[in-house]
Amino acid sequence: MKDSWKGKNINLSLLTDRIMQFFILKGFKVSLKKKKGKYSIIAIPQRFHEITEKVSVNVLGESDNFTIEFVAGSFSRALVLHAPFLSLILGGYLVKKGITSLEKLEALEKEFWSYVDETILFLESIR
Repeated sequence: MKDSWKGKNINLSLLTDRIMQFFILKGFKVSLKKKKGKYSIIAIPQRFHEITEKVSVNVLGESDNFTIEFVAGSFSRALVLHAPFLSLILGGYLVKKGITSLEKLEALEKEFWSYVDETILFLESIR
């Protein structure tokens, strides 16, 4: 999912740091790549997260017109999509793992967007 904000005048570097802290506090290993007007955060889940893939968050644009994109779930969806075939081979283990991962990702994403909204309001209030 992705969302855009206009006219907020937010320091994107500070916003990106706050997003990284969200994942760090949840126990993910986090890395950051920065290229012209784009911050890419990669959050790698640990085994206890029960998430089968890394999560990418992209922050793009300028301080007064930016987009945040949460990207995850393609591998988990593939496990569920190929469920009939996979259950023949592995007795449903990978299917269950894919479903659990999708559920955990959905909960994480919901919490992420709430956190982003609160963070943007906070950063807007301190400028």
